[in-house]
Amino acid sequence: MEGRRFFDLRRWGDLTKNVGTFYGMNVNAKSSNREAYHKRTAMTWQYSIYTISNKLMFYPIIQTVMDKNVKLDQNPGW
Repeated sequence: MEGRRFFDLRRWGDLTKNVGTFYGMNVNAKSSNREAYHKRTAMTWQYSIYTISNKLMFYPIIQTVMDKNVKLDQNPGW
């Protein structure tokens, strides 16, 4: 999932359908306990930084482009 695939799936709205549970570091571990931090931990979408929203379906339109054409509306969420 490194590289483009993750971001493509997120942008298309297919990330939660294709990935399900994913694993990462235990970020709730104390800094004094390195072993607990490096323990493989199941993550959920609700608590991850990769929360999916409709905003991520489209990139924002650059302001200079919108200034050139007043009929353009910014993409939802931006």
